[in-house]
Formats: sequence, structure tokens, C-alpha cells
Amino acid sequence: MQDYYKFDERWEIQGIKDLKSYEEKFVIKGSFHSKVPKDVKEAFITAEHLMAHAYYCWGMYDEALNKCFRILEMAVKLKAKELDIPLKRLNKKGKEIECSQSSLIDQIFKGKHYELFKSRLQHARKIRNFKMHPDGNSYAGGLAFNVKNVKNLSIVLNDIFQPETYFIEQYKLTENIERKLQEFNNHPIVLESNEPSILIYKFLKVKTINNQFVITCLPIIENAYECIQELEYINLLSIRLSRLEINSDEITGISLGGNKIRLFVTSNPDDIKKFEVFTADLARLSTSE
Repeated sequence: MQDYYKFDERWEIQGIKDLKSYEEKFVIKGSFHSKVPKDVKEAFITAEHLMAHAYYCWGMYDEALNKCFRILEMAVKLKAKELDIPLKRLNKKGKEIECSQSSLIDQIFKGKHYELFKSRLQHARKIRNFKMHPDGNSYAGGLAFNVKNVKNLSIVLNDIFQPETYFIEQYKLTENIERKLQEFNNHPIVLESNEPSILIYKFLKVKTINNQFVITCLPIIENAYECIQELEYINLLSIRLSRLEINSDEITGISLGGNKIRLFVTSNPDDIKKFEVFTADLARLSTSE
């Protein structure tokens, strides 16, 4: 048995040297509100054990993620039962078959206020389908893809059992933030953080996820006309922050890394010139299409 309890040295690429540092960074603990069913909470404990054992077997982390996907599937069915939505239907031949996860999700979460959450559920479902039908014995272990997905799924499992009022409030909050951000558009905006400053042309979209905000922006780039003609696109910029505050002259918040983020309209002549050139490039592109 001792052979099964040897540290898997592949964790060293993640800076892990001992059990304590591993547990703190890679064992995602389930923290569920009172409306989450007991079955979901108990199933997630198994996922925690799989994550813990991955310290000795890198590929076990993939199994922890797979377990989370199965818990998600169960959670959707439990939510459907709560709402008296049937889990089975008749096909064209009159035979009773199980409703697909996609169908159940569409029936459970109806309305504009659910659109963002539904997209997260459907995205998770697609990853699950990909993971459950492998072409070979490949695994990602403790790489960021797996860890991020386990964290996201733990949040999604909580949100499935939130009351509808929760999603309505999130939707209204997002609309209000987008409305305030629009007032900053048509001006050059500086993103100031611990990284080099970035010049932003406009805010495009906001997502609200568990008291965090993801703001999608169109950055200003040099030689935009030539770049877009060659590549046919500009990489958008996503800013994720918490403790968002929007005042008349600036936007502030805290990044995932705990650093202060500040966005403000700049009066710097060089920035204004870049903004004007970028605007002109976009106008040229629209007339040349």
C-alpha cells in the first residue's frame, strides 16, 4: 500500500513541496448554503477526497473534476424535481426517455435574468461531454484548467439552488452598472493597476458572478486599421474585480490578486491623440467594408 502514498513529483511544477501547501491551494472545499440538498453536499465531500488523494497521483485531479460534473448533473435533476419538472418525456415513437440536461436547464431557468447563469451551465455541460468521451488516456492533473473548473462548479452548484429573486437582483445590478459605464465611453480611459497602464476605447459588457464583476473592454491599439485588416479582429480585454465603485470621474475595485484597480478618463494629450487615431481607424474600417 505504501506505493500508493508517495508524493507525485509532478506537483513540483506548481510549487508544491508538502501536504499543507497542497491542501491550501488545490483542495477546493465545498461551502454550500442551506438550500443546497444534502445529496449534493455529501457528494462534494467525495470530490474533496479525490482532490486530496491527487497529491499522490496527479491524474486523480481529473477524476475529482469528473466527479464534480456528475454532481452537477445530479443537481440539475434535483432542482427539476423541486419545481415538479418531469425528468422523462415521450419520444416520437411514444417511448418514455430521459430528458436531456440541456432540456432540463432550459425548463428550469427561464427569463432574461437567467441568461448568464444558463450560459455557464451549458458551458460546463459541454466540457463534461468532452471529458466523458476521451480519445485516449490523457489528463491535465493540477493544471489551471482543472482547478479553475472545480472552483467554478462549486459556485454553480450553490447558484442552482438560489431563489429566483437572487438572479433578478443580479440582473438589475448588472444593467445598472452597464448604464453607468456607458457614461465613460467616447472618452479615452486609462486602466491603472500594478501592471503597465492600458488605454481603453470603450466598455462593452458586464457580467456579475458571485459579488465579482467581469468588465469586457475594447482596448486602444496602435495601427488598428492595418492590424484589423490583417487579423480581422482585436483581442478584447476582460477586467475581473470585486468591491466595484463607480463615481462621476473614476471606477475602482480590487483585482483577484488583491491589487487596487482604477479606471479614469484621461486628459493626457498623448492619450487623447491615440484615442482620436484609433477612432479614425475604426471609421475607415467601417467605410471600407
